[in-house]
Amino acid sequence: MAWLGDLRRSAAQTAESLGLPSRTDEQWRRTDLARLDLNAFQTAAPSSPELPRSQWPATLQVALDEQASPAEGVLLHSNNSVLYLTQKAASAQKGVLFMDLESASLKHPELVQRALGQYVKPAENKFTALNAAHWRGGTFIHVPANVQVEVPFHVLTWSDRPGLALYPRLLILAEKNASVSLIDEYQSADQESSGFSSGVSEIWLDEGAELRYYYIQQWGKSVFNFMTQRIHLSKDSKLTNVGLNVGGQLSRVQTDVLLKESGASSKQYGLILGDGEQRFEVLTLQDHQAPHTESDLLYKSALKDKSRSFYSGLIQIEKEAQQSNAYQVNRNLLLSPKTRADSIPKLEIRANDVRCSHGSATGPIDEDQCFYLMSRGFSRPDAERLIVEGFFEEILSRIPQAAIHERLRQALIQKAI
Repeated sequence: MAWLGDLRRSAAQTAESLGLPSRTDEQWRRTDLARLDLNAFQTAAPSSPELPRSQWPATLQVALDEQASPAEGVLLHSNNSVLYLTQKAASAQKGVLFMDLESASLKHPELVQRALGQYVKPAENKFTALNAAHWRGGTFIHVPANVQVEVPFHVLTWSDRPGLALYPRLLILAEKNASVSLIDEYQSADQESSGFSSGVSEIWLDEGAELRYYYIQQWGKSVFNFMTQRIHLSKDSKLTNVGLNVGGQLSRVQTDVLLKESGASSKQYGLILGDGEQRFEVLTLQDHQAPHTESDLLYKSALKDKSRSFYSGLIQIEKEAQQSNAYQVNRNLLLSPKTRADSIPKLEIRANDVRCSHGSATGPIDEDQCFYLMSRGFSRPDAERLIVEGFFEEILSRIPQAAIHERLRQALIQKAI
């Protein structure tokens, strides 16, 4: 595996040469990194976990509960180590590969080398370089042509070690007419312990392939979270991408969807629920590079106390992408006078035969709605909670899988606005 060692060493040199992103960079001008001290976090070498399953905390036990979370396979990462991996025989017999990325690099180097680092380059910024140099374990999914996997795979990245730096890495390759679903979840044991996570996800969908991807971020409130997701869509491929962000003191997620060939389509939905002094930043790119492509995006945030959100979305339609459709909407609900939501939807259209629109709305709770509920016997907090649940229902109702719908709903309830 000398090739992987070479990639790591090169990325480490790149990371050493790069400073933290500056506010002079347009992509980072809203990101306040003043409180981030990378020297305060330790990158622990992976080790074989010795904790017996009977002593696992409740969160890890729930991940294996088939009734609570039915899964085709489960992969648990704990503090930069692979804690547990299982896959049902049905998908394995069809040739579906579901394993940690390091094992895949040894057993299937031809597949991993084809895509690893091809979509997210280490030199993009300090965080992508650190990930390329230090990721351990990781997740790898390869679905052969014409194979349909209806039950989702479930990956949980877990940390209970304060001051630890984590570098999650995900690589998905779906071949022609393949179909797969993934729940990709992140949690901390202690909500107050500091931590740092810099993740990278690279996803390739071949002709006619379909992916349903659910990103659930529930880090503790003292964790710095940076995530870069880049998704390549080939001819007639389909993406449904749902992101839930409720954790971290600073969480910045960048999702780039590249609609490379005709017929490609994507649906992106996002939920943010903030309180305290949390800050959430979401940057999206809907890049239409071919004709007859479609993208639809809806992101919603509800903010309490002094929490803040920032959304920056770009629809880019190239000259060749005639007869493409693209939509982008960001809506923000302010539950306190000290919250703030900034939204910058953008369009760059170089074609002349397209349908394209975007919009943004930010405001407080409708007092008439609140009064109506309180007149029916609800307290003010309960009335606000019901309004927030209704606000998010527009997105939750678009998720056809009942188990995932309920999982996202429970994550919102646990946040307890």
